[in-house]
Amino acid sequence: MRPIKLIASVFLFLSTLLCLLWISPSLAVEGDGSADNPSGSANNISIATAWKTVSADETSCLDRASTALQNAGFNNVEVVSQSVFGDYGQYKGTVRCATSEKVAFFAVAGANADTTFRRVNEIFEGF
Repeated sequence: MRPIKLIASVFLFLSTLLCLLWISPSLAVEGDGSADNPSGSANNISIATAWKTVSADETSCLDRASTALQNAGFNNVEVVSQSVFGDYGQYKGTVRCATSEKVAFFAVAGANADTTFRRVNEIFEGF
């Protein structure tokens, strides 16, 4: 039963992240909103993820996540429930502390795949 709960938690987390990206004005494509992109939203969004086993309690995990995001250069770092969110220009990063499952889940989303993988690695290594 435990793997099913973990999969469900990860799915919920990714769904929330995608929803946040969809409504985020900071990910709008630069330009005049011409016919190439009439909605003004980003056409290409890359998401990089990682996870790490943790033994810390939720408060400690959230503190480590906040510090890792800040040290990786993310701004507007905010704790919401079991997650920490931050901005790095047009990139969004988050760490989900699922301490009941003994896992921290990392995700970064943005326009460039190389940058998303680099940023998620910086958060992961700094955690």
